[in-house]
Amino acid sequence: MPPQNSIIIHKYYLILQGIKAVLNLKSITVTEMFQDPPLPSVLNGWKDRLIIIDIAYIALIQSHYSSLKKNHNIIFIVATDQDEIDNSWKLDEILLISDTSSTIGQKIDNLFQNVKSKRRSNQLSTRETDVLKLVALGDSNKQIADKLFISIHTAITHRKNITQKLGIKTIAGLTLYAVLNNLTD
Repeated sequence: MPPQNSIIIHKYYLILQGIKAVLNLKSITVTEMFQDPPLPSVLNGWKDRLIIIDIAYIALIQSHYSSLKKNHNIIFIVATDQDEIDNSWKLDEILLISDTSSTIGQKIDNLFQNVKSKRRSNQLSTRETDVLKLVALGDSNKQIADKLFISIHTAITHRKNITQKLGIKTIAGLTLYAVLNNLTD
């Protein structure tokens, strides 16, 4: 199930309204809209939210990414085109300005459908489940390795095996899977 509260941050009012309309069609409530980035204290208070943010404010998200993910937020970036996105930064989803409302709706549906369609089973090993819990909390591979007393290469291998077994490739999808299967607090 998608988060019941969503937040849109975009410098253009028309885009704010357009995204809000698409989310309303998907029965996702928009609780807050910002044309300027909110203060970090506001950002850190968000929990279980779908956050849709203008690429112009990506530095804000990058600097608060861990805390946002630990609070089970899902982050979509709005960009003019795919070339604006730095491939080294992992994003939950990219919404392009040129996307139609049905394409945006489909991207939202795909993210939630991937997670909803997966059922927890014994397909993950105990260690993979431990890694998945930490991924859902927003921990990096290095942090996972340190917390589980394993090498970073082993942490990476576990994450690769988890994504292959579950068929979920995004951090947001893995986080939703962990939440829906009560793997996180």
